[in-house]
Amino acid sequence: MSAQFVTAWKAVGGTVINHHQVSEGCEDFVALVNGFSGDTDLVFYGGTFEGAPLLKEMRTQRYMQLFAAGDGCWDVGNFLVPAVRRRKAKA
Repeated sequence: MSAQFVTAWKAVGGTVINHHQVSEGCEDFVALVNGFSGDTDLVFYGGTFEGAPLLKEMRTQRYMQLFAAGDGCWDVGNFLVPAVRRRKAKA
């Protein structure tokens, strides 16, 4: 999915700043989001279930750039619900 996005993005004049691979099951995106460039306009995620914690971390860090993903992320139970579920306060 990401290769097709990169091809299409470059075809319309976009520039790819960086490319990261995400491990299946990863839920900790603090370091990844900390490393995002400030001049980024869009983050494209080509995976599925890890998209919710990635988007959540982006918003937690006030990274409000556009988030785009393939249709694998637009699943109610595995993306939409976890993406908006609030973190529980640590005791």
